[in-house]
Amino acid sequence: MTVSSALEYLADICRLREQYDGKIKILASMEIDYLNDDWGPANDYFQSLPLDYRIGSVHFIPTRGGDFVDIDGSPDRFVVNLRERFGGDLRYVVETFFHQSIAMVERGGLDIIGHLDKVAHNASAVDPEVELRPWYRSLVGELMDLVTSKNIAVEINTKAYAGAHRFFPSVDHWPTLIASGARIVVNSDAHYPDLIDASRSEAYAILDALAGGYNSR
Repeated sequence: MTVSSALEYLADICRLREQYDGKIKILASMEIDYLNDDWGPANDYFQSLPLDYRIGSVHFIPTRGGDFVDIDGSPDRFVVNLRERFGGDLRYVVETFFHQSIAMVERGGLDIIGHLDKVAHNASAVDPEVELRPWYRSLVGELMDLVTSKNIAVEINTKAYAGAHRFFPSVDHWPTLIASGARIVVNSDAHYPDLIDASRSEAYAILDALAGGYNSR
């Protein structure tokens, strides 16, 4: 999204608020990539925008040479980038994803953290047991603890559930989030209108089963 298209987006939000006044509540938001201290949710530009909330997410991580590479796409593309841009070093990629996420949360400016463990979905295509590794569990635990301490809401991202039977973060982490009192937002991360409600009911059903009606709505 360019600066000019961001202004068009915000103008559309204002127009729609007027059009549907009294019928639905429309909030303005953006999912903002974190690259470094100069580009992320805490950036002055993003903080200056009239947004109701900001989602912070990591999609790109730096190579050892400092180039930012997408590690968020399809598993096939991830495998190619891992080989060609990261020398096949899966642990470096996963650790860097979490280090970037931790740095983003420390820097601040976000209300919700997006798909906080999504790297595991692609990484598991290379190492199916990556999420069982002690170093991995330590990193995801550190990130969740930090997010909770900062009172940042955790997105339960439902977009991959229908195809891969997987939520981000993994259901394995939900009991920890619930026990910690973390605020939870269920979100389809829809890129298409017909997927706006995808797998939301399934996520709520699991939350209710885990916590007996956990107040996440």
